[in-house]
Amino acid sequence: MQAACRTVYIEEDVINYIRDIVIRTRNDPQILLGGSPRASLVLMNASKTKAAMEGRDYVVPEDVRKLAVQALNHRLILKPEAELEGLTVERVVSKILGEVDVPK
Repeated sequence: MQAACRTVYIEEDVINYIRDIVIRTRNDPQILLGGSPRASLVLMNASKTKAAMEGRDYVVPEDVRKLAVQALNHRLILKPEAELEGLTVERVVSKILGEVDVPK
């Protein structure tokens, strides 16, 4: 199954979308520690796996959007003041997803 998931195609626009999401986590004022390059790879591989599980041999941006919170949730650290305000990583990642342009 892992070998099959590696063969799933991902367009450069979708790769750039993943990159933009992760970079935005590094620049968000509410995040102390943003996503690493490994976070990008995890999100990309998870998206490929989701596409394969749905019977597709290509990734669509919706795969990335559906998995971003789960893939990044434990990889980001919020600033203490953001946590005191009641923010969660899930909410911050969801906000970021709303800010990054989705490829067509």
